[in-house]
Amino acid sequence: MKCFIALLAWCIFFIVSNLLINLTNRLNLSLFISTSTISNVLSVVTLITIFILFGALLASPHLIKQYRIYGDWKLHLSKFIWLGISPVLLLLVLDMIKNEINAQILVEFDIYPLSILLLVICGYYSSQCLYKE
Repeated sequence: MKCFIALLAWCIFFIVSNLLINLTNRLNLSLFISTSTISNVLSVVTLITIFILFGALLASPHLIKQYRIYGDWKLHLSKFIWLGISPVLLLLVLDMIKNEINAQILVEFDIYPLSILLLVICGYYSSQCLYKE
């Protein structure tokens, strides 16, 4: 049963991420209304959501185990702040100073792979900090 729920969650994740990416691409090709700002925001939000949900799916065994325990949901706040939110803040800071780093080291520094890793870590630890008492 546990494997079936995990497989179902992965299938739903891939279907939803595919639908979101297709929706973003369709808004870029709209002929009737100008959607350039909407599509830019939607494309960024779509990718961030997909990577955070991917990290949450990696932590799905923990969530399934906690779901079966009787009690109230609690949030381990310090773990959520340090391991759930701080990677996203680090990503924002790196993105803001990326141009200055590139000017100093004279080599193009690509932040995209690091941003994927930090967003997956954010989703993983954000769902790991939920527990029942």
